[in-house]
Amino acid sequence: MRQKEDRRPNQYITMAVLLAAWVLAASCAGTKVTTPMPVENKFRLALELFEKRKYESAQRMFESVIFDNPGSVVADSAQFLVGACYFNLHEYELAAGEFQRFYQQYPTSPLVDDAELMRARCYLKGAPGNVGLDQNYTQNCVVTLQTFKDDHPTSDLLPAADSLLAVCWARLSKKDFDTGKLYQRLKLHRAAGIYYQLVLDRFPESPLVPEAIYRMGETFRGMGINDTAIVWYEKLVYLYPDDPTTTKARKRIAKLQPLLPEASADSPGDTL
Repeated sequence: MRQKEDRRPNQYITMAVLLAAWVLAASCAGTKVTTPMPVENKFRLALELFEKRKYESAQRMFESVIFDNPGSVVADSAQFLVGACYFNLHEYELAAGEFQRFYQQYPTSPLVDDAELMRARCYLKGAPGNVGLDQNYTQNCVVTLQTFKDDHPTSDLLPAADSLLAVCWARLSKKDFDTGKLYQRLKLHRAAGIYYQLVLDRFPESPLVPEAIYRMGETFRGMGINDTAIVWYEKLVYLYPDDPTTTKARKRIAKLQPLLPEASADSPGDTL
């Protein structure tokens, strides 16, 4: 089961741009000065560069806004957009650092939850796609998202956070899952079951859990331990009645049930 990553980072970046433009307009309202203040000129130019996708130039200009005017009304937006520039340049480690700096320096900004979610996205983007390689960045993404959910329980970005978490759990569990599949193809059922059990124990929120449960049943069936195989199939049917693998599990139960001795008793605690 392949989880699709949330692909809407520009939604959060656009919010920062709109908020900055609104704040900038408000800061100019009511003044009789026709020429904008230097920070306003600089920020407007940076926004224009950003919207033209000239991210390197925009990043330098936003940093200049922050350095020269750290207490200005647009400083938090400028900091957020520095991270957004690095993100769009695929410099994910640098982008994560900038969003972390945003969180530390502007904890009361209306963009703080957007910044935390973007930091999580940076970690996920920076992780290698090959699940056999080091997945420390994916682990960092999980920690960031779990902290995000704890710190922002009413955020409208919670569905996006849950979507990213599902991608993380799938990626982290896939290595053990794929190892189990390899052993299963080799008919090394006991070894396969050990790795499927690792998926269940270590990654209970992974979207691969239903199929791991089904494959646990298959390993016991492969070893001729049909009563325990049925226990696993029934567990799948009970816990995930709408999962596609449930149909296969019901067929296995129907096929194996008549083969059991009448005195056989299921033992849900059976393990490898």
